[in-house]
Amino acid sequence: MNWRYLWHTILIIIFSLIQIGLISSFPNPFNHLDLILIILIFLHTFDDINLLFFWLILTSFILSLTSITPFGIEIFATWFTILISYFLFTQILTNKSLYSLIVITASMTLVKQIFIYLFIGGARLFTETVYYSMTFYSLGTTVFYAAILNLIGMIAIYYSIGIFNPKLKPYILFNKR
Repeated sequence: MNWRYLWHTILIIIFSLIQIGLISSFPNPFNHLDLILIILIFLHTFDDINLLFFWLILTSFILSLTSITPFGIEIFATWFTILISYFLFTQILTNKSLYSLIVITASMTLVKQIFIYLFIGGARLFTETVYYSMTFYSLGTTVFYAAILNLIGMIAIYYSIGIFNPKLKPYILFNKR
């Protein structure tokens, strides 16, 4: 067995438990932080597509098991979001600087929230259960709070890697050209 994937599985479980147990219990504006999305976007910078999709498969499955939405909505929204962000990282924003991470994080937070609301709206067509109040105001405030908190989280992760463990920092992010 590859010990690297075992270590990453343990990290996935820890971060999923933090997202499910700790962050979701915060008061209203702070519970919109999507730690898993931040980590998945940050994994783009390491240029390891196998590791990225390993994290994507396990985290989206774990979060979909514990979500109040119908099973699979979290999986599809996370997959579409990461595939779009992967395309943006490889085709448009290729320098992988802090500014690229900020643009990708803000736009992918918007994309993921819109995908979740669209999938829930589609699920409401086939069932009579109401999962969320589907108003434009709730979508706007959710996206705004999630974008601000995810940007703060991305900046904190970006700088903490350089401060706490200089050996771990990606060579592309801190390359002095």
